[in-house]
Amino acid sequence: MAMLEKRNGIWYARFKDFDGKWKYKSCGKGVSKKEAIIFASAIEHEEVLYDPEHDLMTILLDFKENGVLMGAKGFKRAKTTISRERNAISHFIAYVQQKKIRNITDVTEKTIVSFMHYRGSIVAPKTLKEERRVVNVVFNRAVNSGLITKNPVSTIPAPFIPQNSKRFFSEKELEIIFADSEEEFRLIFQFLYYTGLRISELKNLQWGDWDEGNKILTIRGSHTAGGEYERNKFRHDTQIPTSPKVVDILRGQRGKDPKYVFNRFNKKITDNTIYKHLWTVLKRNNILNASPHTFRHTCASHLVQRGVSIYKVSKYLRHTSVAMTEIYAHLQPNNMIDEVGVL
Repeated sequence: MAMLEKRNGIWYARFKDFDGKWKYKSCGKGVSKKEAIIFASAIEHEEVLYDPEHDLMTILLDFKENGVLMGAKGFKRAKTTISRERNAISHFIAYVQQKKIRNITDVTEKTIVSFMHYRGSIVAPKTLKEERRVVNVVFNRAVNSGLITKNPVSTIPAPFIPQNSKRFFSEKELEIIFADSEEEFRLIFQFLYYTGLRISELKNLQWGDWDEGNKILTIRGSHTAGGEYERNKFRHDTQIPTSPKVVDILRGQRGKDPKYVFNRFNKKITDNTIYKHLWTVLKRNNILNASPHTFRHTCASHLVQRGVSIYKVSKYLRHTSVAMTEIYAHLQPNNMIDEVGVL
């Protein structure tokens, strides 16, 4: 219990801090003894229970600066992933600061539920799910480090995200986009459509990844060449066949850069550059709710519409399971007519 001392008409709270050292704090001018007792009790609770080793801000800020840089098993991560996770943890930092939570041991399931309720009123379920995942990682690491015994996030379910049909471009929209794009970006957009590559995979393509003789394109994982490649979706290498249209684009890119297939101003092209030019075209032509990733959905959708089996489309897009590709199943021509005919 803190002791009170009065000096020059001002009450002071005297107590020991976490390290056992005596400290003094003024209760303020004009404060009565009764008010000073309440103040001293609150100050003691705040100071004595504060544990530097379990300081929540230190742990969260360390994760924000360093923890997001490396993924599981030490793999390097993409800049966009790092940025997204830093943004997610920043929102949690702002929330616990507002609630004046100082120790990581003071974060409870109720704290997490309250945070998710607050953020859920502002952001979409997909964003909230990502923020919950990042906070969960922080507390999992705290458990593994022995700072806490239980992860308060683990029992809180992630928000439900309905699996709606994916947005894809119509044939007419593709024609408009290709016709209204600068030559450099028209080739990029066509390459994304013909191959179904993710934007991170396209920008990291190097000439050594293309086997022109066998017409095979290798999509490198993040482990390749000692982390030389930025993190792609998966850590292992995968291969896809190249169609005549893709081969024509690749041959047309020869000589523009000695290393990267797609470059700009003698540097590897960036996500932002591709996004910016596509959005300009989309806005000019009033094409809504689309991004570079829409070319991947369009590739899958058009393949299914033209009779390619879900299994083959899954292999071409390098999905981890056929279940991921089944969202396009409703696009199959005469869906199930041939199958039910055998009954």
